[in-house]
Amino acid sequence: MNNRPIKEFTQEELTTTKNYSICLVSIFGKVYNIAKYLPKHPGGDNILFQAAGDILDEVFTDGNHRNLKDKVAGMLAEYQVGVLKR
Repeated sequence: MNNRPIKEFTQEELTTTKNYSICLVSIFGKVYNIAKYLPKHPGGDNILFQAAGDILDEVFTDGNHRNLKDKVAGMLAEYQVGVLKR
C-alpha cells in the first residue's frame, strides 16, 4: 500500500466518491482507488466505473471473476488506499 498510513473508509465515503480521478471500490475489506486502472480493465472502463462505490466481494466469490481472485488482488495492490470500516 505504498507505505502510506492506512485510512479507514466508511461505506458512505465509498459510495459517494465516484469520478474519473477518485473511483473507489472495496474488495474483501480493502479499498482501492481504481481510477488509474479503469483504462487497463479488459472489459472496458465503463463497466468498472459503474461498479465504483460498491463492495465487490460477491463478484470474486460467485461471479465471473471468482477464478481471478488472487491475480486481481496482486494487480490491484498498488491501487489500495485503505480499508473499509465495518
